Amino acid sequence: KWNKSPAIGIPQSNYGVDIENAQFNGFAKIGYLFPNDDFKSLALQISSTYNRQETKIGKTTYNGTQLSGYLNLIYQQEIGNNKEENSFKIGSSCQLDSVNEQLTLNYDYDTSYTGYNFKWLEVVPGIFGEFNHNSEKFGLIAGLRVDYTSFYNKYFITPRLHFRYSPNSDLAFKFMGGSGRRTPFMIMENIGFMASSRKWNLFPSNDFKSLGQEYSWNYGLAVLKEFTLFSRDGTLTIDGYHTFFENQLVVDLDESARQVDFYALNGKSYSNSFQTEINYTINRRWEIRAAYRFLDVKKKYQSGIKEKPLLSKHRGFLNIAYSSRKTKKRQWKADLTTQWIGSQRIPFTGDNDQGFQLSERSEDYLLINGQLTRIFSNKIEAYLGLENGLNYTQKNPILSSEDPYNKHFDSSLIWAPIFGRMIYLGFRFTLKEQKE
Repeated sequence: KWNKSPAIGIPQSNYGVDIENAQFNGFAKIGYLFPNDDFKSLALQISSTYNRQETKIGKTTYNGTQLSGYLNLIYQQEIGNNKEENSFKIGSSCQLDSVNEQLTLNYDYDTSYTGYNFKWLEVVPGIFGEFNHNSEKFGLIAGLRVDYTSFYNKYFITPRLHFRYSPNSDLAFKFMGGSGRRTPFMIMENIGFMASSRKWNLFPSNDFKSLGQEYSWNYGLAVLKEFTLFSRDGTLTIDGYHTFFENQLVVDLDESARQVDFYALNGKSYSNSFQTEINYTINRRWEIRAAYRFLDVKKKYQSGIKEKPLLSKHRGFLNIAYSSRKTKKRQWKADLTTQWIGSQRIPFTGDNDQGFQLSERSEDYLLINGQLTRIFSNKIEAYLGLENGLNYTQKNPILSSEDPYNKHFDSSLIWAPIFGRMIYLGFRFTLKEQKE
């Protein structure tokens, strides 16, 4: 097969995707339980992973290796007069990551060449402590870590706090807060951009270390309420969270449709989320679950504060489940799920040629999935399923798909399903039942 470029009329070989991955894992857990105290223990956790990946997408190549090791020593003990309610954990840990990555990008439409070669070793030793209290009305988890990173040559402290108050058995209020840090993996976390003609730009040029650690704070509130309506039980959950970043790796697709820029955050980056969910048993046969989620995720790009692209601000969910009466171990089960996905911001494509420009926002759409199951016995079941029942797909999901070596080729702007309606049939056989 050949793909023929309509622009220059030169036949080109297929656009290939070749990914080879080799991974080896090893882990061990060693523990000692004190004979006179069931909860008091000392444990050692050790794990190691080696991963090698060789990827070629089109004419872009990536070769990377990572060796990671983790060691964690934990001591835990109950304290106080009421030992079942109070306990603590203390310990130390060490995380090691040795990474070697090479990325080479070649473009037929341009004589330019981009290459990145990142090689680093990071060792993060640390100590931690945690206090737990769990009673009928109150729950508390308070923890603190102190770590040192050899790559950035600095110490950092990460606290966390979870608090629960239950005035009665049907109602609970929860508060959560804390911070987190991580070292970003710029190439591997964005490897999907290899399947495009976008140029990769790192600012400052090739200075990976200048991106710094990602550093965030988050806190939230949640309310859980169990209720009875028309003599049937249900649960209502409402929660809200706020996260903001002191530093973050910014992936910017808005300067040009033919480049992706990477740089450290210089301004605001935050996320506000709200979700409410209700579960209700209508009767012995019918159950319903409904949920709504609101996400407000924005950050400072070179062109200003904008929504995170390809992320819907509004989502809805409705699930209805039915189970028939069992007759001689035979039963029908049916499940129908509907999802509403709201509009999403599409990254800038205004500097493309007219035929390759997209709207600034996507449209809303619905996804409907369902499954019908027939249980013949404890060992045999058959099921008929439906995915994307409305057959909704994104039109033209890959720009310049007919000519993948064209400057407009881009497969990173997908915001909806690319496969249509699918019907499937299956059987389940249980060879041996597990005894409870």
